Amino acid sequence: MSFYTFLFGTKRLIEDNCDIYYAPHCVLNFYDLKIPTIVSMHDIQQYHYPEFFGMAELRMRRLTYENSAKIATYIQASSTFIKNDLLSHFLFLDPDRIVVVPEGVDISQFRVRNKVDIRKKYKILNDYLFFPAQLWKHKNHITILKALKNIENDGFKIPLIMTGANYSSSTEVLKFISDNKMDYVHYLGKVDFPELLALYKDAKFLVTAVLYESSSLPILEAAACGVPIIASKTPPNIEMSKRLKMSLFDPLDVKHCSSIIKEKWLEDKDFIEKQVSENIYNIQYYSWENAAKRYLNFIDENIIL
Repeated sequence: MSFYTFLFGTKRLIEDNCDIYYAPHCVLNFYDLKIPTIVSMHDIQQYHYPEFFGMAELRMRRLTYENSAKIATYIQASSTFIKNDLLSHFLFLDPDRIVVVPEGVDISQFRVRNKVDIRKKYKILNDYLFFPAQLWKHKNHITILKALKNIENDGFKIPLIMTGANYSSSTEVLKFISDNKMDYVHYLGKVDFPELLALYKDAKFLVTAVLYESSSLPILEAAACGVPIIASKTPPNIEMSKRLKMSLFDPLDVKHCSSIIKEKWLEDKDFIEKQVSENIYNIQYYSWENAAKRYLNFIDENIIL
């Protein structure tokens, strides 16, 4: 079977059996469907950080993203920031074609007890910061590492555990750790969900330093787990901080990041517990059940089947 035959057959299957085609990723797989289409254009990072991509990938991203934005019936954005970002780069877009539906988290998954003794498995002896993120450049691991090195130079080591697959920044990140002899930083690579859950629940803080993204799933997961949050001050994180308590730092200001981490690490326990209890309550807004209702309400109100 040729690729064209497979693609045409899949297209016919979708059109004959579906009322709406929803692509939960940034671009459409089909550009000529006869039914309404919705695409979740999570971000347009290539317009802000083109240096993070090779020339071929950059050209492909710009072509497929723009064509998807032109052709999709509606676009779902995970934050108001992303909606405005899309409008500023795709001037042909009508604001009414973009619906903001925040990302959701399966809260029940993060409320179960640990099934893995993570401290025993990885010989974790101390409290730690937890940084779950693929090793992509926009995740900005280097700022956190530099901040922790600054804190170490002040005579205080704060352990860090990182998880995530190796991608474009892995060489730089691992070299920095090695060159600076940061024996209190541990990179575990990809871990399965039970281990991820245990790492969240045993962490003293979640930390995330992303430069650009639509919203932060680790923030939602940490809030659901009852873990206090330190995060970069990006527009989506600022939006989320209106409902979820978190400590924000400038993502490119190492000194500011150092001071926030050190201050929060030494924070009064009662104050931290108050923040955590508020987040456990307010995370309900971001449940997958609520996200699903927002999708369905939008479809009912805007798409004639």
